[in-house]
Amino acid sequence: MMDYGDYRASDKTFCKRRHWIHVYRIAADEGFTIDGDYRYFKHIVDGMNLTDCKAPLSIDKIERSIKGVYRASYVDWSEDGLVEKNLDEYNDIKQCTEVFLKTCQEIV
Repeated sequence: MMDYGDYRASDKTFCKRRHWIHVYRIAADEGFTIDGDYRYFKHIVDGMNLTDCKAPLSIDKIERSIKGVYRASYVDWSEDGLVEKNLDEYNDIKQCTEVFLKTCQEIV
């Protein structure tokens, strides 16, 4: 995920802290972590030793971000009611989620 996209960091799929929202959501949806247990999720991520990660995981950011549309399972996400900045962020996170899911399917 960290290498998907252009070589410039701003064009990479996984280059912003908010991109952890989709990793968390898919992990919770698929049963890899307990929904709402952000510390356990961080424990799993920390165990991966992602030293080259441009967007380190912040529990505080995840706790603040998992609200509204992101509280629901990914299959239930909808852009309904989102405008301007919130819609742009949603589209960015959704694109990352789709790439992440594709990557996971290729591994399995």
